[in-house]
Amino acid sequence: MKRKYKLLIIITIGFILSLLLYLRLNKQNNTLLFVGDSLLNNKTYESGVLNILPNYTLNKEYLIGNITTSEMYNLINKNISSIQKDIHEAKVLVLSIGYQELQSGANIRMYLYYLEKIIVKLKELNNNQIYLISMPTSEIKYQDINTWLKNIALKYNIEYLTIS
Repeated sequence: MKRKYKLLIIITIGFILSLLLYLRLNKQNNTLLFVGDSLLNNKTYESGVLNILPNYTLNKEYLIGNITTSEMYNLINKNISSIQKDIHEAKVLVLSIGYQELQSGANIRMYLYYLEKIIVKLKELNNNQIYLISMPTSEIKYQDINTWLKNIALKYNIEYLTIS
């Protein structure tokens, strides 16, 4: 009789520990990973994203000021700072890059070329939800770019968020 109680207690403790471990790991994997230039460090922009995507743990480790699309692609492709692991484990990826690059007079075609390469790499590493963020301005030049960004999002079957 004592043996049955001991076995029941061991099974119950094992179940409880397994449940606690599952809940802890499941909560840790609820990460919203921001990738791109430092635009998403802007509190208004960040809160706009968080209003649309609440209840996530925010990781802004890969928001790098004044990074270009080609530099971001190289960072991801060469797995600098173990970025591929973080991308793979994220529940949601938010990509916002190019505003500062384009303001400094970068070639729009090269920007779009590397942006598509980044998206392809992100989808290769993590096919969870990926969001592409619009340019935060109403200038005509950026309206055209936002139209291109929408088309790229459609092409790669990712979400496009307009945040102003």
